[in-house]
Amino acid sequence: MPKDEPTVDKGELAGLNEDSKSESKDIVKKYVGTELIMKVQEYFFGNDELAKEFEGFVKKRAHMIDLSTDEYKLEYTKMFDDYKTLFEDRLEGYMARSLGITPEDFYEALLKDTKENSGGNGAMFGEIMGAIAGFDVFMIMMREAAEAIADGSEKATVGDDRAVAPSECK
Repeated sequence: MPKDEPTVDKGELAGLNEDSKSESKDIVKKYVGTELIMKVQEYFFGNDELAKEFEGFVKKRAHMIDLSTDEYKLEYTKMFDDYKTLFEDRLEGYMARSLGITPEDFYEALLKDTKENSGGNGAMFGEIMGAIAGFDVFMIMMREAAEAIADGSEKATVGDDRAVAPSECK
């Protein structure tokens, strides 16, 4: 986990006092919805540490994917839940620390921007976020990583930094 990306307590975000909520709304008003969305996009797409963290997550777990079947095992649900938690924690943490907003503020700005311009940047980013946070896209990503390990073009990472041979991943 990157040093500057602590896990955010969702209870803490949900339990903001009225002054904090009012201040958060003022921040949302300060930014035009598009600006707010662009700041989150810049973090999401432009943060190399974030990308490495997600790549590490995938590599550490790709060996668990059974490529001999298209059926999903029960343990994939737990893996997906961990992925979603990581995804939400990183975005919510960035929003709280760097922008001073709650996820609800962001989604409100995203919804407003999407209603005003259904083919615009906000609508597209919302669709991308929804897809990335979805189980089907998660499983496609995990299967692709498992296939890369199986064909030897990529090494899995199990535990901390121990690389394993593709034969160990089956």
